[in-house]
Amino acid sequence: MFLALDTATEHAGVALINKSGNVIYEKNWLSNRNHTSELHLVIKSALVESAIVINDLQGLVVTIGPGSFTGIRIGLAAAKAMSISLNIPIIGISTLDVAAFPFINQRDQIISLLPAGRGEFSCAIFRNDENDSSILAPYKKIIEDHIITIDQLLSFIDEQKDSTIICGEITDDLEDRLVQMNNTKIHIPAMPERQRRSGELARLGYRRFTQGLMDDPTKLQPVYLRKSAAEENLEKK
Repeated sequence: MFLALDTATEHAGVALINKSGNVIYEKNWLSNRNHTSELHLVIKSALVESAIVINDLQGLVVTIGPGSFTGIRIGLAAAKAMSISLNIPIIGISTLDVAAFPFINQRDQIISLLPAGRGEFSCAIFRNDENDSSILAPYKKIIEDHIITIDQLLSFIDEQKDSTIICGEITDDLEDRLVQMNNTKIHIPAMPERQRRSGELARLGYRRFTQGLMDDPTKLQPVYLRKSAAEENLEKK
């Protein structure tokens, strides 16, 4: 049994997946900056409702970013603590990979997004590649997680010849501008279809586990694509 934890943004989630790769518990919720208290309550509920105890866990899966600095730290700290105390594997997954995962069988290009503040987005881009053997197969991440402005994103999309699915957390402003482009090759899944889910995180983690790609809990680090406001302020002094 694997426990999946996602607190990378205000869209949080907890899931359980069994040794056959079936998700047996999933809860996703909108957290109002209460990740710490909410996470532990949901973990407890997941175990009770699934009639298992914490010692039944065989591994942990956790989002490592990009996302909220505080949110990522909370989920990663909880997963690492359980991994070390229970002596079970831990697997870190990109938040953008989780958002893209439900769409990997549609053959379209995928752009996965998360708001990064300042009118910018965290972004990763995926394309179908039948020869790829990564955990996202038959898709391959062709552009790694990076920060992009709305104007840069729209310019990139406008240059594409392939149909493109845009998923993840899309702001109203960005959605309005995408609609205004009137580009028939752009597909924006409806909410909540495009929203990241903890069950997909669990499935991605299970894929990595079956490939023997576990992480060292003492070395697993969060993925931040920019410095925190506190770090930037400190550098200015």
